[in-house]
Amino acid sequence: LDHEDAMRASVQRLLEGKAVFLEAMDEMGFRTLRNHGSFTHVAFGEMAPDIHAALSEVAYYRQDFAQDCLKGFSRFSVAPKELFSPIIASIQEVIQ
Repeated sequence: LDHEDAMRASVQRLLEGKAVFLEAMDEMGFRTLRNHGSFTHVAFGEMAPDIHAALSEVAYYRQDFAQDCLKGFSRFSVAPKELFSPIIASIQEVIQ
């Protein structure tokens, strides 16, 4: 790679963002699926319709799955924590 340092810094930013997002979801009591991919899954349960409505103008993500193993989970692509901040704030507004 010509820019290995920049690539590693970018990966670190994404991993930090993923950790911040998952920690926030855990603190709010939502079920999450941990993985090593560039995405993460969250189950919003009964609050899903309200959360999806709140996020409609804030984020582009997969809201639900038809497959039984992922039914009820939403999938978010990994992003730096700055991009997750408005998503987290919108979800917090809904649950308060």
